[in-house]
Amino acid sequence: MAEQWTITVNNPSTGKYKLSMKSPKETTAWLSDEIACNASAWTMRDRLWDFFASNKRAHSHIAVTLVMYDAAGVVTTTSNLAKKYVYTIKLIRRITGFSFTTASALPIGTITSTIQIVKPSDEGGIASSAPLTGKFTIQCKDTFEKTHISPIMNFDQWDEGVRVAFLSMPYLRGKVRVYAPNGGPESLAWPYYYSENGKHFIAIFEGFDSNPPKCDIVSDSTTPLTGANVVLKSEIIRPYGQSLMFEPIGLEFLYSDA
Repeated sequence: MAEQWTITVNNPSTGKYKLSMKSPKETTAWLSDEIACNASAWTMRDRLWDFFASNKRAHSHIAVTLVMYDAAGVVTTTSNLAKKYVYTIKLIRRITGFSFTTASALPIGTITSTIQIVKPSDEGGIASSAPLTGKFTIQCKDTFEKTHISPIMNFDQWDEGVRVAFLSMPYLRGKVRVYAPNGGPESLAWPYYYSENGKHFIAIFEGFDSNPPKCDIVSDSTTPLTGANVVLKSEIIRPYGQSLMFEPIGLEFLYSDA
């Protein structure tokens, strides 16, 4: 789970404010552009983006959702009836520690809204789970049940680096393509935008006249993979199938209208 926190605006209005936030990696506070007290979730995301995306801070994309409540505390989708806006800001990337240590809303002029910030370190906030780190190898068995072990790779190795690791196994040389499934249906899309959240790749075995080798991801013994609930899993998503072969069609059965 990634870090999560909230901004609550009571009596949202057209008044404006700025957010002042300080990263534990910096000595000075960062100041946002102006934010309307009735800003949309997209506008809030836009105003906070520079702080979290910066390499010197959390270096993460963020997602922002907005829930509006009426005077009775019931969720509403009509902004004119809303008496409270609750923005939930979530980091996409798991990090170590907190993305910021202090935060405050600085009103611009006189505003009728009140603004409350619940930081990730506060009660009601959510701290990031431990990010993935460490090293691993890929181990595959050939048809003689001999185990082949790839070179050691870092947890954030990209797909081309994984392909090269497969090439170190002589019986797989030139027979493996590797890619990150970052497109297509949701069930096949990349589930881990950041390597700190997890690693996912697909290996395609070509030129085999039998089932592909069983390959496993193995944590390195010297620098093991660590993080929150680390699970190593490999599965065959498309088993070997024989190519279709059709008998040739005799010339006496071939004709055209010409």
